[in-house]
Amino acid sequence: MNWKIIVVALIAVIGVGVWGWYLQRELPTTESTPLAAQGVPPAAEAPPVPVPTPAAAAAELQPLVAMPANLDNSDAQVHAAVNDFAAQLAAWLTPEEQLRKWVLLVDQIAEGKLPLKSRPLNYPMATFTTQRQGDKQILDPANYARADLLIKIFTSIPIERLADYYHAWRPLLDKAYSELGGSGGFDKRLRTAIKRVVKVQPLNMQPELIRPITYYKYADANLEAASDVEKLMWRLGPANAKRVQDYLRVLEPEL
Repeated sequence: MNWKIIVVALIAVIGVGVWGWYLQRELPTTESTPLAAQGVPPAAEAPPVPVPTPAAAAAELQPLVAMPANLDNSDAQVHAAVNDFAAQLAAWLTPEEQLRKWVLLVDQIAEGKLPLKSRPLNYPMATFTTQRQGDKQILDPANYARADLLIKIFTSIPIERLADYYHAWRPLLDKAYSELGGSGGFDKRLRTAIKRVVKVQPLNMQPELIRPITYYKYADANLEAASDVEKLMWRLGPANAKRVQDYLRVLEPEL
């Protein structure tokens, strides 16, 4: 098993999962009409998956932040490590239990779910918007851009650097997973989560939304019954979802 590949997959899955949290309560559902029929221009084609450049990424790097001795009181070292490979991401980390939160996120994605609490990031979000189409309320495609920065940051983290951290810190990730009662090891759970993300089919429509009380839902009962992971991929928008899935598909054969 190539642990350097696994760590990249971990980051991509986490990126999707974290974004899904922020969109989860806003998701609407509808008896959707194809975008072309609505006069909505197709989404821009996703940029190609970047080819890692380990030599450039490894240049001028400082020594790794050492793995904490245990999960308790490990947050300071987690913050230091994340600041090493993604300073902007570090600014969004929530204060406590970072490693446990990340492992919980991956575990939940493997089940097609997203945790409602214990978010590892506090990412600033633009306001969710809708459009009117006759007497219907539909999803505004402008919402898709809210994911751009987060996806870009996660998929731009130097692969070799993350791989080094994953290899050095893997015993603590396994321990956090075992605390959840998981069996088979964290790597196996991670691969299951990756498959969940990769198999989601695009919505390819601008869905109708309803708002029974506070949060939007899909008007179409079949869409509303989809898993949390499917819904969050749809809310990323076609371009961002494709970018994440293409990234994971490049990695999957290596696993």
